[in-house]
Amino acid sequence: MPTASRRAREAARRSITVVLPTPGLPYNWIATVDAAVRRSLTFPAAVRGFVFIAYSSIPSAQLYHFCGSPVAAGRSPLCRRSRSGGPRWPPFSSGPSGRAPVGVVRWSMASRPLIGVVMDPPSTLHYEKDSTYALMEQGTLLGARFEVITLDGLYGRAGHGRALAHPVAVVEPPAHLRLGEAVERPLSDYACVLMRKDPPFDLDYLCATYCLSLAPCPVINDPGALRDANEKMVTLRFPEWSPETLATAAMARILAFVEEFGAAVIKPPDAMGGRGVFLLRPGDPNLRGLVEEATGHGRHYAVVQRYLPEVVAGDKRVLLWDGEVVGAVNRLPPPGELRANLAAGAWPQATELSARETALCADVGPRLAAEGLRLVGLDLIGEHLTEVNVTSPTGMREVERLTGISPARQIMKRLLAEVG
Repeated sequence: MPTASRRAREAARRSITVVLPTPGLPYNWIATVDAAVRRSLTFPAAVRGFVFIAYSSIPSAQLYHFCGSPVAAGRSPLCRRSRSGGPRWPPFSSGPSGRAPVGVVRWSMASRPLIGVVMDPPSTLHYEKDSTYALMEQGTLLGARFEVITLDGLYGRAGHGRALAHPVAVVEPPAHLRLGEAVERPLSDYACVLMRKDPPFDLDYLCATYCLSLAPCPVINDPGALRDANEKMVTLRFPEWSPETLATAAMARILAFVEEFGAAVIKPPDAMGGRGVFLLRPGDPNLRGLVEEATGHGRHYAVVQRYLPEVVAGDKRVLLWDGEVVGAVNRLPPPGELRANLAAGAWPQATELSARETALCADVGPRLAAEGLRLVGLDLIGEHLTEVNVTSPTGMREVERLTGISPARQIMKRLLAEVG
């Protein structure tokens, strides 16, 4: 029968937490490591680095630290240090050949690529839902360092893109994200930059793409491609896969479109999350008023699509990296609701792609990737392409929760294989 100390030791193993430090910060990432993640962590026979490993929920918590000296093959690189004066449990033994001791990550500080992330202020994001957080979490676990760049910190000068950036420490709840002191640096310091700023695609967003065009490193997605691919209007390039779509500011043309197709959806070309989306029906006494509202009395463009009644069965978000599907989730709209956006209260559910949807992705995805749109989210209703999300595609958290497969991890593994 297991002794009390052995049971405590096993409980500690199950609750182990990994922490990677960033220069100038106490931590870089903390996350509970489950068995599947532990099995994926490897380290070479000789490694120099600093990886802290701590028990997160044991009263007599121990703090183990990576020694910072070469590790002989088959030997544990963990050194014991007691934080609480409790029992000094022995360090973990090495696993099978080529495996790391439980929780140890193999990258040293010097070999960890630095990635800039242009994004909204972190305080405005929801940690549990946000795909940008997911990318940073998985990227950190895979050995990258990150810095946050908000629009007010991104600028161009004398032919160079520059940033006032904040080093990132991604931590477990409730802190979620800790930012270090701002660092002034050229964009050339980054291995790559992730452009993850949410819409609206307004003048500020446009100016940000011009500054990012000055970066000598890869920018994902490509700034020029972002300017050329409006998320609502890009479906006009793929009429064979999309419902009938009209982009215009002319109210009479919109009213004629509605009369032709019986019902249509109108939406602003620069918004997100289902904002400003309305259903237009012939004979509706509010029809003209809705069109006036959407177009500013004919002064602004709107995008109009034939209404697809299949939306009641959901709106699929398909995530693609370099033209290949890395995850998909179906979003069921609330009863009586037109919009199937997660931000509007839609319910996520696991899904599979039909033969037509698979063919659609295989055609559209590589064409977008060739333009520099490597990370995209296709929105599919009734096997039709309704939108292409290119600014900051979401849904990664939902896919991982529903399937156990992390799109963020797949994306970061492939990206770091290029830039790391």
